[in-house]
Amino acid sequence: MKYKIILIDPAWTFKNKNTGGSMVSGASAHYQTTSVYNMSKLDVKSIAAPDCILFMWWVGSQPREALFLLDVWQFRLRTMSAFTWSKLTKNGLPWFGMGFLTRQGAENCLAASRGKPNRKSASIRSVVEAVAGRHSEKPPLFRHRIERLMGDVPRIELFARERVAGWDCWGNEVTSDVDIPVVEHQPYHVRVFESYHNGHIALRDAAKTLFLKQKDFKTEYNTWHWGMPL
Repeated sequence: MKYKIILIDPAWTFKNKNTGGSMVSGASAHYQTTSVYNMSKLDVKSIAAPDCILFMWWVGSQPREALFLLDVWQFRLRTMSAFTWSKLTKNGLPWFGMGFLTRQGAENCLAASRGKPNRKSASIRSVVEAVAGRHSEKPPLFRHRIERLMGDVPRIELFARERVAGWDCWGNEVTSDVDIPVVEHQPYHVRVFESYHNGHIALRDAAKTLFLKQKDFKTEYNTWHWGMPL
């Protein structure tokens, strides 16, 4: 099956430990997380139709990691804010969440594409207020908006936490409808480096990728003369 819509809510890994009185605020206390390196080895493009749009929830502390995944999966960024979820409490008050600098109350979903996916509606708004549920759980209304935006086409959710009518799914908390191959990195067409919270840095060119420990990075960087300044 080739999908025209791919929705992804990655199981991002964070450096911060669990906090709070119950010590269960961290993502890893609620579901299994994985590294950007492991996610980049998923051959997402193998399940994408020639004309496909990808929606991915990303976190404010890891924008470069999100863009790196798009590059590896060979999708072109359309917007970093296709959807913005302004979180509310069950009483309808603004959510007072965690954060690395300020207390966060919103999450963002980017959009990227392969080919020329066809938008069906021009009336879908990006900012949505909705009540927060389980940790990292996204309100169903975002799936409904995506369906209205892009039409009733083959679609799948990756890292899904439940089965939803009309959507195929993949993840370790559901019975997956597809197998996504795990592959070694293929040649790329950009020359940048990316840093990750698990202590690795990727140096890439059109022929190869090196994943390096932080302590080895400077030597290799000076040898390659590629990427952005330290």
